[in-house]
Amino acid sequence: MSIMLVATGISHFTSSEQFVQMIPGILPYPETINVISGILEFLLAIGLLTKGYSRLTGAATAVFFILIFPANINNALYGNEVPGGLNSIPYYPWIRLLFQPFYIWWALWSASVLPPRGK
Repeated sequence: MSIMLVATGISHFTSSEQFVQMIPGILPYPETINVISGILEFLLAIGLLTKGYSRLTGAATAVFFILIFPANINNALYGNEVPGGLNSIPYYPWIRLLFQPFYIWWALWSASVLPPRGK
C-alpha cells in the first residue's frame, strides 16, 4: 500500500495536469488540491510504515480514498486523461471506479484495522 501511495504521490507532481483535470470544477484551487493530495499520499505512506501510527493511518487512508472518489467519478463522466497511461483500455475510467472499494479495504487490512479472517 505504501509503495502505491508513494508512486501516486509522485504522479501528482509529474502528471499534475491530469490530476488537476480530475478534480470536480465545483472545487476551488484545483492546483492546490492536487499538491495537497500528493503530499498527503507521501505522509500516509510513511504513517502506514510507522509503528504505533499504522492503524490510525490505515483508517485515515481509507477516509482519503473515500474523499477522492468524487474526482474519480468526475474523471469517468468527463473522460479526462487518466494518470498512469492506461487510457487505451476501453472504459478504463469506469473500471477504475470498481477498484476504489478494494483500495479502501486494502488500507484498512494492511494497517490491521480490520481483523484477520476467521477472528
